[in-house]
Amino acid sequence: MIKLFFILLFGLLHSQNIDQRYHTTEEIYNYLDSLNNLEAINNWFHIDTIGFSTNDTIPILSVRISDNASLKEDEPRVLFIGQVHAEEILGVEIVMDLIDKLLFPNVNSYSHMQILKENIDIHLIPTLNPEGLNIVHDGYDVSFRKNKRDFSPDGPYPNGIFDYEPSIGNDIDGVDLNRNFSFNWIFGDTFLEPDNSDYASHYDYFRGTSPFSENEAAVLRDLALENNFVFSIVWHSSRSGNLSEKIFTSWKWEGLKPSPDLEIMKGIGDAIGSLLVKEDGTGTYLSAYSESRNGKLHDWFYRETGCFQYLIECGTSNLQPDSSLVEDTIDRSRPAMIYLMNRILGYNASSSQVTGIVYSSNLNTPIVGAVIEVAEHSGNVLRPRLSDEFGRYRRLLNPGTYNLILRAEGYKTKEISVRLIVVYSTLTLACALIYKLFGMNIFDSITHSMTTIATGGFSNYNESIGYFNNSYIEFSSIVFILLGSIPFIAYIKFLNGDKNIFFTDIQIKGFIKIIIFSVIILIFYLFFENKILSEVRVLSIVFNVVSILTGTGYVTENFSLWGNFSSIFFLILMFIGGCAGSTACGIKIFRIQILYLFILNQLKKIIYPRGIFVVKYDKSNINEKSLSSVISFIYLYIIIFFIITALLSLSGLNFITSISAAATAISNVGPGLGDLIGPNGNFSALTDFSKWILSFAMILGRLELFAILILFVPSFWKKY
Repeated sequence: MIKLFFILLFGLLHSQNIDQRYHTTEEIYNYLDSLNNLEAINNWFHIDTIGFSTNDTIPILSVRISDNASLKEDEPRVLFIGQVHAEEILGVEIVMDLIDKLLFPNVNSYSHMQILKENIDIHLIPTLNPEGLNIVHDGYDVSFRKNKRDFSPDGPYPNGIFDYEPSIGNDIDGVDLNRNFSFNWIFGDTFLEPDNSDYASHYDYFRGTSPFSENEAAVLRDLALENNFVFSIVWHSSRSGNLSEKIFTSWKWEGLKPSPDLEIMKGIGDAIGSLLVKEDGTGTYLSAYSESRNGKLHDWFYRETGCFQYLIECGTSNLQPDSSLVEDTIDRSRPAMIYLMNRILGYNASSSQVTGIVYSSNLNTPIVGAVIEVAEHSGNVLRPRLSDEFGRYRRLLNPGTYNLILRAEGYKTKEISVRLIVVYSTLTLACALIYKLFGMNIFDSITHSMTTIATGGFSNYNESIGYFNNSYIEFSSIVFILLGSIPFIAYIKFLNGDKNIFFTDIQIKGFIKIIIFSVIILIFYLFFENKILSEVRVLSIVFNVVSILTGTGYVTENFSLWGNFSSIFFLILMFIGGCAGSTACGIKIFRIQILYLFILNQLKKIIYPRGIFVVKYDKSNINEKSLSSVISFIYLYIIIFFIITALLSLSGLNFITSISAAATAISNVGPGLGDLIGPNGNFSALTDFSKWILSFAMILGRLELFAILILFVPSFWKKY
């Protein structure tokens, strides 16, 4: 009796006409046609007919907005879908509003919208279900959910009659388009399967006679497979109110079967939810897992293409509110779409991702359809992630270290981690052979080759490389230390055909410049100290600069005898380190470069207070998150250095020994300054307390601070 009352009440409430604020199918198409005829936005706007509806063959339109909207370019692609279920028409208005805001931005958002249009290929589908939208607007049934597929009350075959009732759940005709996708379609509702929920939906969730039996689902499938969308939002509304104002992420079935990318997808979903204020103003949208398996399109999108599609239930159980609430819902929903576009560009948002172009090494042409696998984010249920027509791939990842595997038909599998091991082993073997050729015995050559490429600097002699007193060995050591101190990914790029990588990489160029600059400074200093001609060899200057800068720590001479300036200068070099992605330690060249660019940018802002200056590194914009990461690392590095220095002084060490020991430990260099731990000394005479402090400092420096310090943050390991 209660169920019957609910059905009658819902039918009565929805027997009214739809508010004139809502766009009919005809109004949508007429407006889009008018935009298509505007010459001023001709390059920015393009309409594609991607297919036709199942029963009434109504065109399904997709809008593209970009700087060259009629052309495909090497740009990230996003997709926004306004309506899938007929009665859920709020999404139509949300997507139509975004079209307007992108094409005709106000003064405050103009530059932002231009950036989005110039750098993203934006696809928008106001309605995927135009014949269902017609049913709602024509007043047949404002609670209608499905498309208009013709069925008979006696079975799933046509009878030429539109079989419906103006109440929830009693419509025989139609297929739920959000149950018609192939992934887990088998678990969806069968024909005329009753539903036992409180709102008596009965037959509203019919999955169709087969996956993609409906044209609407099929054309969306084809669009997705053709375009490698990175992000997507499909707008829904909850008729019961149970799912209202929620964002659903793919997937976590039975609480035990998470998708491989669930962590990052859920993190982005949480960020979106925090931007969407609830209708009553009491909080923001809840980000939740998709737990049901029944042919939903957002699960299919992720599984088949890798696109992170979010199902957002906007509004409350009031599916078709009046015009004032429509405008309010639009304004509150817009930030979700803007955030995702910002996210992919790193425009005032995190942009953690790995991207690149897969090239054929022999033809130097992009490879289409190459498989890009992240080993840590793979699963048997996922379809391969493929490079697009430009050879481009994008994988959204949280910051970290991953194994990237590239595969293409007719090409050997190239796993970056394996190739790095091969490069590292080859360099080590080559170094050992050169050392042996120039006079080391087999044991010494193997030992020193391993610590040379690793920039570890360990030696079985207290004098290290100086023990051999051999210029050829010194020169060879310089060469291989340099080879171990540049990014190892540069070798991979070189082997893949980029023959100029060692001359064009901004970090490598900066590294070499620092070495040359340092050598010149020391030569001039020692020349004016009247030592260069008689006491110090140029080769020795180069060797010790390279060794200390990279953190290798080999020595050939006691550079502490070169004067106070030399000692201070080497102390500074200890902090810098080699390139990121190498075996070297220290702050790293790229952080020094970014810090320099940041300081330069701040000076420009002082000179030109109204100017807008963007920090660029290697032709890419550096967002605020990356800048803060670099600055915080350097700040923490310096703070820890002073703390270690203070602790060492407590053990009775003098100032020079304390400060140089702290510097050489955190930078993993080796020798310090002074008689005790200088080039001709070692750390054996230090107290146990000092050795414990220095051991911890070396671990901190080798693992780049945060990896160790985070272990001391309770929220990292605390179990709730």
